[in-house]
Amino acid sequence: MQDETVFHTNEYRRRSWLTQDQQPIWKKGGGRAIHVSDFISETIGRIKLTPEQISDQLQRSPKLRLAAFEARKIIYPGKGFDDWWDLKQLIEQIKITISVFEATHKNTVGVFVFD
Repeated sequence: MQDETVFHTNEYRRRSWLTQDQQPIWKKGGGRAIHVSDFISETIGRIKLTPEQISDQLQRSPKLRLAAFEARKIIYPGKGFDDWWDLKQLIEQIKITISVFEATHKNTVGVFVFD
């Protein structure tokens, strides 16, 4: 299963530490965005290598090593930062996800679901 979400740095601000005579000053905008896209498997949860599998990968030559050890992709979109999430980035993430899935699920066929 694939899912993604966007968090903003000024979300969920319910408490602040103030002296009795201070008023909270809230920022007007939502703040910098953090976009997280990840794949979850029924068998292992987040699709990622175990520490032992990572160790095994690091013993391999760089040409034989996986490009990434987990499916999760985090970007920081916005003006002057990363591009907003698009199909090109999703396709690149899917390629990595499939390689990690194949390393964690030998001789298994994966069915990927998108929301």
